[in-house]
Amino acid sequence: MSAPEPRSVGELADRLQRPGSVALALPRLALPHLQVAEALATLASASRDALANLLLGVLARGVLFPMGAALSADDTEGPSSVCRRLLPAATGTARIGADLTAVVTGTPSARLTALLDSVADRQAGGTASVWRFSAGGIRRALDAGHTPDDIAADLAAVAVGPLPQPLSYLITDVARSHGRVRVTPAACVIHSKEPALLAELAAHRKFDKLGLRQLAPTVLVSRTPLDKTLAALRAEGCASVAETTNGTVRIEQTERRGAAQVPPPRLPRGEPRSRNSDGRRRPST
Repeated sequence: MSAPEPRSVGELADRLQRPGSVALALPRLALPHLQVAEALATLASASRDALANLLLGVLARGVLFPMGAALSADDTEGPSSVCRRLLPAATGTARIGADLTAVVTGTPSARLTALLDSVADRQAGGTASVWRFSAGGIRRALDAGHTPDDIAADLAAVAVGPLPQPLSYLITDVARSHGRVRVTPAACVIHSKEPALLAELAAHRKFDKLGLRQLAPTVLVSRTPLDKTLAALRAEGCASVAETTNGTVRIEQTERRGAAQVPPPRLPRGEPRSRNSDGRRRPST
């Protein structure tokens, strides 16, 4: 037997604050589209004045709306069915056209939005959302670690009908050129005309701390700055030289030392030394 409808906001507030009320059970209900219900779950601790604001959409001009009737009757299924009628389900599919656009009618689901945002650029929103595919969007998905097969399979799973050929060609063309040029971090580069020598350096355990990696038979890269790498190679007996930024051998400046002072000649013992005007002895010639 259902409870009679409340005659005032205060009566509805008292009813919703009772132990076991549906308002207290709202966070546990499976209502994916009932966002307002999360706010109504705070009714148990809300004051009478705050409750009047929370009940917007439940009561209007003294009339109890279907949502309010379901809540007042402690009906756990009523709020769900009412909100499903008011809020349509999100769309999980898209119409992908030969003009490299994807059109979603209604509200796209979170999964569909994330997928299309990762491979295309959104151009319009509202009652219908539009995304446009381009080489930049496909490249963005490839940079994020997705493979061409993954991109095609994910789009086919949400497409209404088969994927258009222009989109398949675009994915294939972008994937063919992706990664042809690579950029690697390096503190300095080691190169030589002797591949066997560089292979030996790369396999040497004492050079593990340098972070050497072989890019080509005659090229190594090091994660250690040039001067430290050069010092480590020379410490192990490798006669290495440093290069400048333009590829010429760097000339190392040696420290200049002043000429050593020549000590005065030593006289035989017992031979007197003459003195200068200031009283100091002057060696005899």
